[in-house]
Amino acid sequence: MGSGDAEVHQRRRQAIQQEFPEVLKLVGPDSRTQYFAYALVIVQATIAYFVKDSFLGAILLGLTISPYVDFAVLTLIHEVSHSLVFAYPLYDRLLGIFTNAVFLAPVSEVFRQHHNMHHRHLGDVKKDVDVPGEREMKAIGNSSVLKTAWLIFSVFILPIRSMKKLPVYWSLMMVLNWVVCLGFTFTVLYFSKPAFVYLIMGMILSQSMHPANARQVQRHIKVYFTEKDTAEKDDANVPLHERRINTFSYYGGLNFLTLNVGFHVEHHDFGNVAWTRLPELRRIAGEKWYPTNNAYKSRGFKEIFAFITNPRISLADYAGRVSPARSE
Repeated sequence: MGSGDAEVHQRRRQAIQQEFPEVLKLVGPDSRTQYFAYALVIVQATIAYFVKDSFLGAILLGLTISPYVDFAVLTLIHEVSHSLVFAYPLYDRLLGIFTNAVFLAPVSEVFRQHHNMHHRHLGDVKKDVDVPGEREMKAIGNSSVLKTAWLIFSVFILPIRSMKKLPVYWSLMMVLNWVVCLGFTFTVLYFSKPAFVYLIMGMILSQSMHPANARQVQRHIKVYFTEKDTAEKDDANVPLHERRINTFSYYGGLNFLTLNVGFHVEHHDFGNVAWTRLPELRRIAGEKWYPTNNAYKSRGFKEIFAFITNPRISLADYAGRVSPARSE
């Protein structure tokens, strides 16, 4: 599909605005989000403190709690990348850098640079950093073993792919992002190795084969589908609200802890609507534009397992292509 998916989202936005002009009142930042950021830093830092003398506690909580907190940290970084917290983008960037500290790896500023291209060129193999590259897709294919390995090492694959596809522009804010993250990382490592273990496990597992990372195989892949779903449609003859797009939502309870990041179709339609108003956007537009039966019902290991074991799903699905096994 390439950047055609982005064009469909733009056309959907225009059509929804025309049909429901009141949605324009939802556009804009919500400064209350800053308190969510403060809470995340306090929670992660507090837990790290309590496990500072116990490797066992660090490992157990690093497996269970830390990945979900770091998932929430990433959703906050995502929100500030769209400047949806404060009226001044600089404040959003500073909030992102501050929250990023407990994630250890400095990603806030790079994400801000590259995420805009994901929206503008959705599904484009060359410009969308969320889409695996040609060699990556060909190497992994639809092998269950290789898809498993790909998920396990995603924490390293994703940033490498991002750097290879798009340039990184250094600035004072980028330097600040690195100084804050690395300063926090080495401080924790100096005072408590168990605390460091707890934090580093959260960072790695939130981007690896862990239920907290189920979003990776949900946002732009349909891991449950029927023959009807895979049938090609003539876009010219299909109403816009029924057009097949490689963007999927999730309306479950985990959204409450992760800034409604599951309202993914809504977000790609209206990237300048704060997370607090996405449910209202869906309520206004209704089932016509955001049908429940097209969304994921859950978000966890079941979806990861389906992605891995289904031989008809491959990395090509990220780019909206038909997997070889599906076209046979």
